[in-house]
Amino acid sequence: MRLPTVKRRKEIGLLFSTEQRIKGSYLEIRRTLNEGDARFLFVISKKCGNAPRRNRIRRILREWLRKNYNKFQAGNIWMIRVSLETKCISYNKLSITLRRELVELLSKLIEKDIDVEV
Repeated sequence: MRLPTVKRRKEIGLLFSTEQRIKGSYLEIRRTLNEGDARFLFVISKKCGNAPRRNRIRRILREWLRKNYNKFQAGNIWMIRVSLETKCISYNKLSITLRRELVELLSKLIEKDIDVEV
């Protein structure tokens, strides 16, 4: 299954202006209401590392979200922004660190426990 993404400029603007957000050490997650299925937007700055590192971060996040897609309500658009501090994480610990923080932040934002493997 391919993960649905946000592509419209208007929706991206809504995500950046929304107040419903939560921030951790490495990730910031924002959510806004919209019609349709749950969709996602990833924001990863060039300052997070070179292209292979940014692509690895994107793949890690996308894979976790794809496996847990059924936990997200329809009608929400999600933006996951990766902070510059991810540059300090070693390549070997990148996957486990990002997935652990993703579970922690999403369970706070959704206000229910997400019982999934990290």
